[in-house]
Amino acid sequence: MELFDLSLWRQIQFELPMMLWLLPVPLLVHFLLPARKKQSAALIMPTADVAAVRDHRALRGRGRAANPLLWLAWCALVVAAALPRLLGPPVTPPAMGRDLMVVLDLSASMTADDMTVGARQVDRLTAAKVILDEFLERREGDRIGLIAFGSNAYVVTPLTRDLKAVQAQLATLEAAMAGPATAIGDAVALAVKRLDTPMQSQRVVILLTDGYNTAGTLTTDDAADLAARLGVKTYAVGFGDDPALTIFGFRLPINMPRDDIDEQALQRLAAATSGKAFRARKTEELAQIYNEIQQLEPITRKSKSIRPVISLYYWPLALALALSLGALCWDALQRRRA
Repeated sequence: MELFDLSLWRQIQFELPMMLWLLPVPLLVHFLLPARKKQSAALIMPTADVAAVRDHRALRGRGRAANPLLWLAWCALVVAAALPRLLGPPVTPPAMGRDLMVVLDLSASMTADDMTVGARQVDRLTAAKVILDEFLERREGDRIGLIAFGSNAYVVTPLTRDLKAVQAQLATLEAAMAGPATAIGDAVALAVKRLDTPMQSQRVVILLTDGYNTAGTLTTDDAADLAARLGVKTYAVGFGDDPALTIFGFRLPINMPRDDIDEQALQRLAAATSGKAFRARKTEELAQIYNEIQQLEPITRKSKSIRPVISLYYWPLALALALSLGALCWDALQRRRA
């Protein structure tokens, strides 16, 4: 902070400017109060010797010398009482977003090696983690939590604005670490419960699964009713390629009824909560789905810029203390010389 910057001094304001009217009080007291009548030294000290008169004159001289310091101390105290402050440069807080819970399937079927990332063949969970990580990068301003589920559902990360922490926890997840089955209903219900907070915000659940609800105590429809009752929007993503026959490293599609993803249940879950259901068979399709969710749930509530207030009262207060100490030291010095 440049103390000699004139533009900086022009920005100083006083929270209690009326206190500045007290600045001339010492002068008013000095000039308006009736002066004490001077009496002769003989009447005050009829038996005083020359040394006493000299001490009396020295005291009067000390009083006159100390007055300017005391008056300056008074001015500094009045300025401190007026509460000077400086408005800092405008600061725009991060945009306020949504409360968003990501619910990720870790069942054994997520180890199916039918996805590609770049030119590399990977399993479903690896592909999902790559796309989710990119999605989280764009959600600055949201409070995001992460739930993983298999046979049971677990909170990996509670709602937080620390997206780096969520991404770090996402990277540690492994298939089947929560059990081999698929408890979709329990996982969505847990996410809805975690979103049931007193904060007034838009609450969203993003579910990614590749199977049926085969475990847990709640069905997908039970979870849909709970989410609808609490006003939590749900986006359900069914993820996984169609059945195929692999011959010498080549995947050949086969015609057979598909029953490994309960698409109808996911559609009912999304419809009951005013959300949307999706189907992704390739990594590219999953990326497009998360881009669409990004557009459907944009971070639009921009915060207004604010100017921080920097209090400056302690500077004149410290000056008043220093001037008062200076006056005392001056008085003590004069006494020693007398």
